[in-house]
Amino acid sequence: MLSFDFDGTIVDSMSLLEQNAVKVLKTYFNIPRTVARRAYRISTGLPFKQQVDIIVPNNSVSKKEAVKVFEKLKIYSMLKAPLFPEVHQVFATLKKRHYKIAISSSSKISDIRAYCKRNKIEDLVNYILGYRPGFEKGRDHFNYLIKKEKINKNNICFIGDSLNDMHRANREGIYFIGRLGPMFNKSDFKGSTVINNLNDLLQLL
Repeated sequence: MLSFDFDGTIVDSMSLLEQNAVKVLKTYFNIPRTVARRAYRISTGLPFKQQVDIIVPNNSVSKKEAVKVFEKLKIYSMLKAPLFPEVHQVFATLKKRHYKIAISSSSKISDIRAYCKRNKIEDLVNYILGYRPGFEKGRDHFNYLIKKEKINKNNICFIGDSLNDMHRANREGIYFIGRLGPMFNKSDFKGSTVINNLNDLLQLL
């Protein structure tokens, strides 16, 4: 079972999302852009509400509105952000090799399904898992796949592009592969296998 993060792993969206986050953090909390960018990168991979709680730990009345605005901008960004060019071919090859494929994201499942359908990868994916309160990327998604597929942790590999993706996999004893991108380099993924793009994955399996 191969479980893929969504933004930054199969969708080239992280630059847009970072721009949106920096804008929201500057507008609602007056956080300088360089500070906002660094804080967003450190906490990326979590639902934005959780990121805001980390970045702005006080009980600001602006939090709810800031999250609402970011989520609206995120939907717009998903309309613009393309799949990475290798995704179709890699997923098709993995399917031929009889791998089950899951998408595990901190976005709403309805938004991910719509994106997958629009970009014609829906038929290549076995599971689309998104965020809802009490069910999020990491332990919840891993346990769901384990139960549905009747497998154990050793049968799952999680591919992601953020440090929080790595931490969540490591905490659950799930093998992790990090996709390198604009935010993190090889040394950031301490000891984990890394790939430059998903084509590299085919050489590892």
